[in-house]
Amino acid sequence: MMPSVTTKEGFMQGISNGLAWSRDNKTLYYIDTPELRVDAFDYSFETGDISNRRPVFEFKSHPEVKGRPDGMSIDEKDNLWVAYFKH
Repeated sequence: MMPSVTTKEGFMQGISNGLAWSRDNKTLYYIDTPELRVDAFDYSFETGDISNRRPVFEFKSHPEVKGRPDGMSIDEKDNLWVAYFKH
């Protein structure tokens, strides 16, 4: 038996290089590596819909951070941990 699969067109993106969900599953965090950004979306666990894209961290605004976002995780206190590739 094959599981039911639904796909949805989401948003314009560059290279997706990390996803993480808040503990309450209401916020989806997303890395767009070429744009040097971590964004957040409102997320519906029930429908899979995402909306309200907003920046969380912009590497371009922090020149002291030399690198590109390259993966992330979220801990039990909803702290977002972003790895970066130093170039």
